[in-house]
Amino acid sequence: RGTGGLIGAFAILTADGGRVSLSGFSPVQRLPELDPREVPGPTEEYVELYDPFRDGNGFWLNINMTPDFPTAARAILDAYRAATGERLDGVITADPVALEALVRLTGPVTVPGIGVRLEAEDVVDFLAVEARELFVGQSVRKVTLGDVAGAVLARFLASRPTPEGLATVAGLAAAGHVHAFSRDPGMQAVLERTPAGGALRAPAGDLVAVAQNNAGGNKLDLYQETEVAYRVALAPDGSARGRLVVTLANRAPRDAPTASVAPGLAPLENAAIVQLYCAATCRPEAFEAAGEPQPLSGGVERGFPFVRGYVRIPRGAEARLEMASVTPGAWSGDGTGGSYRLTVLTPRTIRPARVRIEVVPPPGMRVTAASPDLEPAGAGVRYEGMPGPVLELEVSFAPPFPLRLWRELLEFLRTPVFGR
Repeated sequence: RGTGGLIGAFAILTADGGRVSLSGFSPVQRLPELDPREVPGPTEEYVELYDPFRDGNGFWLNINMTPDFPTAARAILDAYRAATGERLDGVITADPVALEALVRLTGPVTVPGIGVRLEAEDVVDFLAVEARELFVGQSVRKVTLGDVAGAVLARFLASRPTPEGLATVAGLAAAGHVHAFSRDPGMQAVLERTPAGGALRAPAGDLVAVAQNNAGGNKLDLYQETEVAYRVALAPDGSARGRLVVTLANRAPRDAPTASVAPGLAPLENAAIVQLYCAATCRPEAFEAAGEPQPLSGGVERGFPFVRGYVRIPRGAEARLEMASVTPGAWSGDGTGGSYRLTVLTPRTIRPARVRIEVVPPPGMRVTAASPDLEPAGAGVRYEGMPGPVLELEVSFAPPFPLRLWRELLEFLRTPVFGR
């Protein structure tokens, strides 16, 4: 889902006078299926973009399709109050990677009912894939998996805080595996400025962001390899022309225990709804999915335009989505030099996305300074790596010294000596 994993089970965490307790986990299917027309989303924007996916059993399963966690959390809190009458103060989510890290800290856990002992390295595969074969009924499976999560979390919460434990939680939040939202405005303002807040936000400058929602009714995202490539050429007028290419590769083995569920898909074929975002001033000019031109349909979320596409990914194959865009005001400066800032937000998948960035400065200019992760490449700079959900890069550039000196002289000569 847009904020990370599909919400399968939930529990209520209570903090009272410094004492923390956790209820038992329940599958989300135990909550009543509500009508989104009677319990609308938290914003008109959310209603327009995501309520069409929340019919029937999709009300809870698709509640976090948005990549903006604060919006998803508000939708969860409003829906939970409508379903139960109980007003909660916030939302915390954790995925199987987070549980794996906690098991590494607290020790192996035993799965209730079947006696399977899970070491840290077993947790993700068991929760995401193997449990589907062991438990026929979805409700029973999610209760059991909730019990596993509850045992791990209860053990961690009951332990005395250690520097290693606190560093682990901070690292999980930074990598997008733990998110938190609070109704308290002051606390939420702080959370939104951190990776734990999971907000769709970016400082001034250029932006590319990718959000993915599974459309196959399966767990094949566990085997997905994602690549996000963005090449941007800066123009003298301060604008940027960019091409964003997202590649989704289905690396499921032939004996993967997860079969496709959505009608019309071949065995072990995956499907995805993908949204490609750009900066607030950006204009998408072309969009392709799986090599076919697509309409520039999508919308605007949190001020950022996006296009939306659907792709199918057979086992062993890849699907590509491409967006060409122009962004006025992408860099600041003038003919004597300037700077360009880029924020990259990648989908929160089990396997972190590989990111490739290439920045070409305006004609006649050369790079004078760049973020440490950038290296020279031709006339510009490039980045390649697996940075996690948020990557921020900055590049400064200027003409060669003689040309810069001449331009500065011209600029000086154009400046009036006396004001009126």
